[in-house]
Parts: sequence; structure tokens; C-alpha cells
Amino acid sequence: MVELYGTDCSTEESILELLGKDYSHHAAGRPDIVVYPKSEERIIQTLSICSKYLLPIIPYGSGTSLEGHTTAPTGGVCLNFKYMTKVLNINPLDMDVTVQPGLSWNKLNRSLAEHGLYFPLDAGPDATIGGMVATSASGTKAVRYGTMKENVLSLRVILASGEVIRTSRRARKSVSGYDITKLFISSEGTLGIVTQITLKVYKIPPFRVAALIPFSELSDGAKAVSEIINKDISIGMVELMDDLMIKAINIKFPTLFSTKIPEKPTLYLEFTGNSQEQLEYQQKEVSTICEKFGSGFVSFVSEEKERERLFTVRKSALFAAPALRNMKSTGKPDDFCTTSNTDVWTTDVCVPISNLARCMAETQADLKASGMIAPIVSHAGDGNFHLFILLDRTNPKEVSAARELNSRLIKRALDMDGTCTGEHGVGIGKREYVEPELGQGTVELMRNIKRMMDPLNILNPGKKVPGLNSKL
Repeated sequence: MVELYGTDCSTEESILELLGKDYSHHAAGRPDIVVYPKSEERIIQTLSICSKYLLPIIPYGSGTSLEGHTTAPTGGVCLNFKYMTKVLNINPLDMDVTVQPGLSWNKLNRSLAEHGLYFPLDAGPDATIGGMVATSASGTKAVRYGTMKENVLSLRVILASGEVIRTSRRARKSVSGYDITKLFISSEGTLGIVTQITLKVYKIPPFRVAALIPFSELSDGAKAVSEIINKDISIGMVELMDDLMIKAINIKFPTLFSTKIPEKPTLYLEFTGNSQEQLEYQQKEVSTICEKFGSGFVSFVSEEKERERLFTVRKSALFAAPALRNMKSTGKPDDFCTTSNTDVWTTDVCVPISNLARCMAETQADLKASGMIAPIVSHAGDGNFHLFILLDRTNPKEVSAARELNSRLIKRALDMDGTCTGEHGVGIGKREYVEPELGQGTVELMRNIKRMMDPLNILNPGKKVPGLNSKL
């Protein structure tokens, strides 16, 4: 591998350690070597070597995944797309763009802005388009634009055999053959190596308005969201945070606003439209709904800098959560108090939106009983919410409590006909919940697809598909 890549690879310990860890709480799994391909030909050569020596190959974008997707538990080759970051073609008339997998969504948007276009899906900071395909990422604007599954038109993929395929053309619809494109979206690098992605893009909305709306109870905010969605109001973002999350943001960013944000369950809304009249109608409808469920004063902001400050409240949530590390829960003799070793166990579930308020309320009750500290953040418009569970990873008692809390959360979501993960993916962290959710027959079909497409099990082994060992 060193002979093939020359200076475009590394076995330096510090780099291997860094690339063997993602944003999750999962233990690192260090690769044996990291390689930086610049072409499809080099990837094909890499696959040939990995097949010959049965080496795992783990695609790597920016390491922002949250369920251990890019770790290398059994070593192998980290295929880092650092140099495959080109925008290959922008088609303003067709409103699509073709890119390489290592390009981040925010850098893509800088290129698209020159044409009055943007790609609305906003996963983690600096998340790459390839990684977003691998996990079917979505983010805060999925309520309006959908997930990666609704926004990818075509993929170019290198199979484990080294064969290069194109999954579809750029046409906006086609019923020619099976939907192979969607097979690869959310496959987490287990079925092939994606080298090109063609995406839908959109006109930058000319008018935007945002608001932070407090509620007395988290469930009231969720009920308001359900009614907003049922009214079919065209809304760009619907994000819900509990009072604990707002507290963390106030601690972490004390100068963000001139006064502290009221520490109540809070809804962040953003409206987009083609006219001021359209936005005014939406604001009126939403204000009426929120007031019905006991919201505080609803104030809308249209000035760009102020909107960006409001949005910072939501996008900074994960990074603000550890600010609660010195806070104790109350009412339990065995309260947990996190320390300087604080880690964040980030998990997500998704339920039908009619069940969101109940699922959140039951989760809050569970949190209170457990004594754990875990702020809640929700992409409420599609029934998806996250827990940021704070724990000391060196404390077995806290690790066990966090694991049990996560398991109860997932069981609660499944009992409400939801899913164990709305957007984070399976990785290594949620494999045990795939079969309870999908059933034995569906999981066996997944295994058969994996066996057929990757008979040596070298493509990101141990991820996504439960019940497969490192050797098939």
C-alpha cells in the first residue's frame, strides 16, 4: 500500500489515532494505514490489495458520524477522501450538481451561491457529501426538503469487485430497473465506495423569517408542531429544545444575546417564501397555533444577522451540552454528577409525529427517574429527536445507566411504530436494534445483499448489518 500511494498515505500513530475516532462516545478503532486517493483508479487498486490480503477498508469523510461508522475495530485501511473534493458540474437550468465525496456541504454551498442556488441539507459541521450519502443524513431542513434519499439523483460507485457502476441518470424521475441509488444511500460504506454524487439543488429563498418561541412544557411545543404540520404550512425549519438544552446554551454562550434566553422548552422556527405576504400569512397561522398551546410572546426576526444568531442557538446544541457537567440532578439518593471526564452519548430516535409529544414526555420522566443529565433536541417537524446523555466514561455505573437509558428510549420509539435511528445511522452502536425493528426476514435479506455484493466482507465490516462476523 505504501508503494502504491507513496507520500499520499500515513502510518503515523497520531494520525491513525485521530482517524480511528468519530464524534461518538464509541471506543476508537485504529486503522493500520490511512491512504488518500485522488482518482477512481487508485481506489480500484486499493480494493484489489484489500481483497488479496482480506484487509478491511473504511471510507472516511470528516469523521462527524455519531455511531462509530468510521472506526476500524479490526484494523485495516482508512480510505480518506481529503483530496477528492471537486465540484464536477453545476447545472443551473436543471438545478442539480455533481460532486466528489470529500466535499463538505458548506463548501458546496459557497460554490452554488454564485448561481443563486443552495443545497439545504445541513448535517454536522463540515460533514462531507459522501458521508451524508452513507448515513442518509438530513439535518434541520428535512421537514421541507427531505433527507439525502429524496435529494440524490445518481451515484457513481466502485463495487468490492473493482467494477464501476452508475446507479441512474440525471432525470428527475425514472422507473427503469430497481432503485439502486437508494440501496447505496444509508449503506454506510458496506456495499461499495461512492466516488461521485449528483444532487438536487434549490433556489436560495428570497425571504426568510425566524423565531424562538418558549413553552411551559416540552410536550406543548410538540403538540403545536403537530398542528403546524397538519395545517400544511410551508415551513423551512421546526426545531424543539427542552429547558435543559437552553440552560446549557446560556452557560456555553453567555454573550450570544444581551439577556439570557428564558430557560424554557423552546421552538425554533424558520419560514421561507417568495413574497413578504406569504411569510406574513405563515407567521399569523403559526402564532395562533402556538398561543393555543400556551406559548410565550411570539416575535419574528427577518434581519439576516439576527436570524443567524437565533439559529446558532440550535446548531450549537451538541457542543453546548457538556457545559452542564457540574450540574446535579435532584430527588435521587444516587444522583450522577459528571466530572472533567465528561463524554456525550448522542442518540436519536424518530416516531410518527402524532406520537412525538407522548414519546418526549415519557422520555423526560425516564430521565428524571434515572438521575442522568441529558438535554433533548428535536427535528420536531419529522418526529425525530436526540438525547445528549452526559456521562463519565471511566465510571462503569454511569456507562451502564446511559446504556440502559438508550435501550429504553429505543424500545419506547419502537413501541410507537418508530425507528431506532432517524438520521444518525446504525454503525456499530445500534446493530442490536435493527432486527427488533425490521424483523428477522428483512435482516436476513440485508445479510444476503451484503454477502452477494461484498463476499469477502472487506467493506466497512461490522457496521450496519447485524449478525455478520468479520469473515463471511
